Amino acid sequence: MSPPIHPPIVIKALNDVATGTMVLFHGVGDSGYGWESTCRRELRFRHLDCILPHAPVIPYAYFGNQPTPAWFNRLNLSFNGPEDVESVEAGIARAHALFDKIIADGTPSEKLVVAGFSQGGALALTAGLTYPSKLAGIIGIGCFVMRKDTLASRITVNRETPVQLIHGDEDEVVPIQYGTKTFDFLKQLGIDVKMHASPEAGHELPADAVGLFRRSVEEWVPQD
Repeated sequence: MSPPIHPPIVIKALNDVATGTMVLFHGVGDSGYGWESTCRRELRFRHLDCILPHAPVIPYAYFGNQPTPAWFNRLNLSFNGPEDVESVEAGIARAHALFDKIIADGTPSEKLVVAGFSQGGALALTAGLTYPSKLAGIIGIGCFVMRKDTLASRITVNRETPVQLIHGDEDEVVPIQYGTKTFDFLKQLGIDVKMHASPEAGHELPADAVGLFRRSVEEWVPQD
């Protein structure tokens, strides 16, 4: 039996009342706690609550099926390699259910920003673009996109939703070529996507991109 998933971490807006919400999905082997310090300091907003969910623990094929916190299984790490479709779709459904709850709790979908790092960035891109309600924007850090074979036909209201990709040009885990291929792929689909490559940065949120992250969020969900 899989261990229970703890409730997401919620970091409240600095203002008394939040007017929007940001979700940030962590990478493989991590939890929401891995991003808590960053979101309490560099990525805390006056008008947005920040939600940091935790991935379930699943057998992860790339790690020899060892139980690992992951949003979905990966059979290999190649950009165009085969996908564990059932697992990826379960991850997308889990993300959509979280978005549904945030909206039901009072955040308009147009004021919901979806972000993620590494595999969490892949989930943010894929689940965000296919969500059936309009989102404020999507940020993917050191990541790639999944379900490329079906994505074009599944994007509805979020085709014009802004997407910001951030990638270290010395990323040793997810090579920057995966980021540029993702950028090119989304551009071909007509997505409003931009990419920032950080020099001499690895698999991380680069220090020089923190300001870009904040400016993007504040542009998409301005303070009232």
